[in-house]
Amino acid sequence: MNTQKTVKTGIVWSFIEGFGIKIISTLVFFILAKLLGATHFGLVAIATAFIDFGNVLVEQGMVAALVQKEKLERAHLDTAFWINIGLGASVFAIICLSAPFIADIYKEPSLTPVLQTVGLVFLVGPSGLVQVAQLTREMNFKLIARIRIIGLLAAAVVSLTMAFMGYGVWALVFQKLVFIGLSTTLFWFWTKWIPRLSFSIDHFRELFPFSYKMMINNFLTYFSRNSIELLIGFFHGTEAVGIYSFCYKVFQSTIETANTSVNKVMLPLFSSVQDDKAQLTKYFYKAIESSFTLLLPVLALIVFLSPEAILYFFNATWAQSADLLKLVSIGGTIYMIYYYTNTLWISTGRPDLVVRFTLINVVINLALLAAVSRLPLIYVGYISIARSILLLPVAYVLSLKTAPISIQGSLQHLSRPFWMGGVTFLILAISSAVIPVLSPEWIWFALQGVIWSITVFVALYFLLPSVLTPVFNSVSRVYLRVSGSRKV
Repeated sequence: MNTQKTVKTGIVWSFIEGFGIKIISTLVFFILAKLLGATHFGLVAIATAFIDFGNVLVEQGMVAALVQKEKLERAHLDTAFWINIGLGASVFAIICLSAPFIADIYKEPSLTPVLQTVGLVFLVGPSGLVQVAQLTREMNFKLIARIRIIGLLAAAVVSLTMAFMGYGVWALVFQKLVFIGLSTTLFWFWTKWIPRLSFSIDHFRELFPFSYKMMINNFLTYFSRNSIELLIGFFHGTEAVGIYSFCYKVFQSTIETANTSVNKVMLPLFSSVQDDKAQLTKYFYKAIESSFTLLLPVLALIVFLSPEAILYFFNATWAQSADLLKLVSIGGTIYMIYYYTNTLWISTGRPDLVVRFTLINVVINLALLAAVSRLPLIYVGYISIARSILLLPVAYVLSLKTAPISIQGSLQHLSRPFWMGGVTFLILAISSAVIPVLSPEWIWFALQGVIWSITVFVALYFLLPSVLTPVFNSVSRVYLRVSGSRKV
């Protein structure tokens, strides 16, 4: 078996899975946002927060434990399977029983059937976790990508059809059910693995020490990601949750589409030079430079075009999200300065730093949210900026245990992306102020898009020519190949 080829293939298909899923899910999200209202998204966002908590309990790090286990026996797989099934059924029962109480807390009676229906994922999803672990151990990311993309496309068709037919929030609910149900079915079909009716305490004890550590980290990550939506729902209602979820999804999709594939490449790259501090530092700075090269021009688009774009592309219920989206995007941009520290810690064998940082993140998040919980929703955007600023020095201090990186060093390597972003901001500010909104409006958006594209291309050419060089080389090779074949 060619290990190097397997790794390269795994990275390629991991990229296809990540990029493909982000593009498809983002497009579907935008269409559903246009068809549905903020309240529907808020209901599902609250339900999803509780479902995610259940997922942490059900998965409890067992997949990672199976992947990490050096010598895996059939009894490990059987034991993990029945643990997952038992926990899934238990969590489903808890969700069903507690749904009315959760609905009372949020003063949303319709939350009860939504929670109970979405909870069905716990009767299906856990049965496919062992299969996912097996495919991951084999680095068969190609099959994982195929299955998840098929599931996503099927869920998109169902949810969009239901939305057009006027089923409202249920379009979002069945989107989740179809994705989990079909994906799990395909994992069973293609892996051909059938569990035995056996359970081993000894094999469980071998898996548990690793899995419970992962579960602790997953719990912290859960509270870090979901505490905002849960508190917004409690103090401001489901519509406010929908608006915040919309803003977070828009910018998060931008970050993940631009950086997920880079991040997956950085993990093996950092790991390969984990004992070479100088190379680690070099690659770290290069990673954030690459991310900011794309991120800052996109931030300019969000800042100057989001008010008109939201009104034009979505319904009126999303109008108040424009200012919040700007603030969340600025906070997310600051966060990108230390985005790769998590990858750095894992690749150098320091997952304890991930746990420490996540714990600090949770504490800061909850403290800031408590301070503004009764203030207007827009203050959540200011919290996003404050949290990112406060966590920036924390991330770099912890990272000194793995590589000699610094905030100053990072900002020095971001000087050219900052200049490029500044030029883009200036040109878009002038064009959006000088050029009146035309009728039909799509002409105005198209014109702004052309101006933005030309600005980014010219800025790249003069400030970061190394980014465009591979593109020019590829085009030249294709041209020479085509022109050569024509001569023959």
